Amino acid sequence: MKRLYLTVTLFMFFCSAITAQEPLPEFYPKQKKIKDLSWKTQRPRHELQFGIGDHVMYISEISDNWYDSYDQRNINWFSSDIYAKTRVYMPAVSASYHYRLLKWLSIGGYVSYAGVFTKKTNMITDENFLFQDHFLAIAPSIRFTYFNRKYVTLYSALAVSMTWQICVDDIGTMPWSYVRGQFTVLGITAGNKWFGFMESGFGNKGVVTAGFGYRFDSK
Repeated sequence: MKRLYLTVTLFMFFCSAITAQEPLPEFYPKQKKIKDLSWKTQRPRHELQFGIGDHVMYISEISDNWYDSYDQRNINWFSSDIYAKTRVYMPAVSASYHYRLLKWLSIGGYVSYAGVFTKKTNMITDENFLFQDHFLAIAPSIRFTYFNRKYVTLYSALAVSMTWQICVDDIGTMPWSYVRGQFTVLGITAGNKWFGFMESGFGNKGVVTAGFGYRFDSK
């Protein structure tokens, strides 16, 4: 009797253990995989940036060509050594806006301004020649973020700009326009809503650009 009781008890325990197991997945409909949208809440999707960039390498190439041609056309003295030249470059200031369309993709644009101011003095006659170049650019841009964390991002960007150059000298004002842009090889931001950033590239915004920014969500 005891043996029968023990056998029944073990059988019931074995059955309860089997029924307690998680059911096989094929008996239940497959659940849809939930898409990970957590990146949308990691940080706000609208972003403003205000920066100052080293524009000398980009702007000097254009300015030197203009001033050299001006020298040959209008100030063709016996030797260029009789001139003392002072040139001041104004850093490129820029304001950018981007909207985070995807986790890795943002679209937007920027405006930038830079200037160069040159004074040439004839060492014999003490006559001064003043030159000014003003550069204004408006560009749509696209940004690719390949390291995306809540407080740190790494990205590259590409922009094509319409650039207006206004040259002012003793003769008058000469404006013209052309297509330029900005290629950002590496950019980094540190912070969440308020953040600092630094970029390295070439174009309207400068070779090295640094500044601050603000992120926000629209209501």
